[in-house]
Amino acid sequence: MQVREEQAAEAAKAIADHLFEHGLAKTSLRQLAAAANVSDRMLVYYFGSKAEALRAGALKLAERFADDLRTRDQVPDQATFEELVEIAIGLFSDDQVKPFMRLWIDIISAAGHGVVPYPDVVKTISRFLIGWIDSRLSTEDPEQRAQEAAGILAMIDGLALLGEAAGEEARDQAAACLMPRLTSAN
Repeated sequence: MQVREEQAAEAAKAIADHLFEHGLAKTSLRQLAAAANVSDRMLVYYFGSKAEALRAGALKLAERFADDLRTRDQVPDQATFEELVEIAIGLFSDDQVKPFMRLWIDIISAAGHGVVPYPDVVKTISRFLIGWIDSRLSTEDPEQRAQEAAGILAMIDGLALLGEAAGEEARDQAAACLMPRLTSAN
């Protein structure tokens, strides 16, 4: 890796830390540069624009989240739809997952408002997460497996949004309602 690429990778990690801690509220070029411990000019030099710096930081966070999921004992390499739904619902009680989900909701909201670079970031991260879920499903039919992976992500996102909007109790009630229906449908 060249020096510039190494420095950009380090800056992306620092931006990811900053996003994780502050959400999207403090994302001026100056704040991102300070978080990365570089000047505004160097940040633009590394990434080309503020939008690309934000994109790199958000994607680094998605990698961290996936790495976190990979290291968990409860997420097997191959699982049924029902097992993954149950695991996904169980993740909401994990205090390490909650900040990721809050930031994910912020990013989705920014994407919905067309704030660059978030529409692209949401698509990239969603494809990544669907692929990750798909790779864990034991369903043999690739088309059905892709549908199940997308459905699990939709459920996770919906429950996360409900949890933020109506509170954890409402989210838990929805999960309790959905779980038997989702697992009996397959």
